[in-house]
Amino acid sequence: MSSLALASAFAPTGDAVDGAEGGWGFEADLHQIRKDLPRSFPEEPMVQSRSHIIEAILVEHAKFDPELGYCQGMSCVAAVVAAQLTDPVSASLFFRRLVESLRGLWLPGFPLLTAGSAAFDTLQRSVLPMLHEHIEGHGASYDMFLPDAWLTLFARWLPFASLWTVLVFIEAEGLAGLLSLTAVLLQTHQAALLSTEDFTTLFVLLKTLGRQPEQPDIGELISAARLMLPEVRDLLPRRPLVPHPTCDSSHPPSSHGSGNFSPKAKLVRKGSRVLHASSNLEAIGDEWDDDALHLLAFRTMSMQSPVASPVACLSSRSQRSSSASVLSSTGGLWFFASCVSCCTTDRLTVDERAAPVEWL
Repeated sequence: MSSLALASAFAPTGDAVDGAEGGWGFEADLHQIRKDLPRSFPEEPMVQSRSHIIEAILVEHAKFDPELGYCQGMSCVAAVVAAQLTDPVSASLFFRRLVESLRGLWLPGFPLLTAGSAAFDTLQRSVLPMLHEHIEGHGASYDMFLPDAWLTLFARWLPFASLWTVLVFIEAEGLAGLLSLTAVLLQTHQAALLSTEDFTTLFVLLKTLGRQPEQPDIGELISAARLMLPEVRDLLPRRPLVPHPTCDSSHPPSSHGSGNFSPKAKLVRKGSRVLHASSNLEAIGDEWDDDALHLLAFRTMSMQSPVASPVACLSSRSQRSSSASVLSSTGGLWFFASCVSCCTTDRLTVDERAAPVEWL
């Protein structure tokens, strides 16, 4: 079925799929898509007016590639595409090409995220050694911020107006383009990042680069990323990292939770959701205010250093007070982070925890 037909078939109704949440398969994907769409760039009128087209694009691709299905972060990507390409068929075709080129970012097991993180670690040591040392010195790690940036294709790191140009570049250059853009974006904000004096301030800044008052010129950003491509490509494996999807309609839908499991895992997919395997906290979530963002830093630091003081990651008395207030008022607010409204913030029970997957 074409995107145009799907656009009519899946006009916005606001209805949920009963019993789908937390499950696996197409109905669960559709349920999650319909939860995520109202929170995807709510401040952008074009996105909200075309939500039924965005839903159609995501639904069609989930049917085309049932092994991949829908994964949190994709709604931000589809929203940017649909806002730029007003013809549904053109938008669907571009989205499919883009996702296929980076399919392993969202697949269960996150194989491209794993390979990309390893390559980026080497790249940052080479081109941003001071920043690399600063991030590690403050107790931060790549799994705290790269999934946010990569699974949403920079929806939290750049203004909405810049994202289409970024998608065109990534569609053409693939994983190498993703890594080079990550490096030049961090390089652009390096002075601000190096000025942070504690984990909380650094963590908050890495989650909100797109909100900073000084933003890079998108043309200059792409030019700098293009110059870095040869160095990045030398760091990546020569063989394909992820097979292409099958178009065979008889291919059984994936549970979105299969793979070679390992206790060393950092991230896991449970259905359409992306979780930290060690804690079952969500790796991608809704927009937050300042209080909630500091609470997020508090919880993240607690996971990294369980014997640390409860306020070790907070930099001031006011931060401690505001975070404690949020924690008290929510009565157990669960972890939520990063894309502009791409995901759910629901709390999970122990019984819902998915098995971890292989990670570096």
